[in-house]
Amino acid sequence: MTGEEMRTDKMIAYCGVDCSECDDYKNDKCPSCRLSEWTDDDICMPVKCCIEKGIEFCSECDVFPCKDMKDFYEESESHREAFTRLVRMSNRIVIPEGYAEDMAEYILSETYGDISKTLK
Repeated sequence: MTGEEMRTDKMIAYCGVDCSECDDYKNDKCPSCRLSEWTDDDICMPVKCCIEKGIEFCSECDVFPCKDMKDFYEESESHREAFTRLVRMSNRIVIPEGYAEDMAEYILSETYGDISKTLK
């Protein structure tokens, strides 16, 4: 699946989370970060950063993956999946078919150290 197909098939947040799989989105507790009306006090860091840089996803950033997102990707398995999704969507990273998860794992470990222990 190409990055373009992923963008049109699913509702992907700036950080890579698939909103259509989120319980808060499914239960109408969250309209998605792209539709939320943020204030300066409660804006999500990746949302603010992407808006300021004029990009649609963290993966479009010149410094992706950045150190600022380390805690986010350590929070849960769904956030780790979001990172893998962004690696697949990145136009700067060429990944052979079937190796996206391995590449995401490598990039995570090179950028953030071994976070796999925190997700188990």
